[in-house]
Amino acid sequence: MWVHTQEPGRAARLAFPREVVPFQGGTEMFWGGIMYGHRTTLIHIPQTLTGDIYLENVIRPIIQPMREELGE
Repeated sequence: MWVHTQEPGRAARLAFPREVVPFQGGTEMFWGGIMYGHRTTLIHIPQTLTGDIYLENVIRPIIQPMREELGE
């Protein structure tokens, strides 16, 4: 959320960003890839993305087979 400040006779300006998390909600991440006329499956990653999760959910099941199919 950006906070707007305005001085009399001057245009409004953005003062500073402030994160707002309504209803104590978290974030959702979706991952997908597009390259050279191909695209990957869209993946929902419901937790914080770590290197291990990326390796297990994206690289091994999606990127490695696509790379083998396309070649070097």
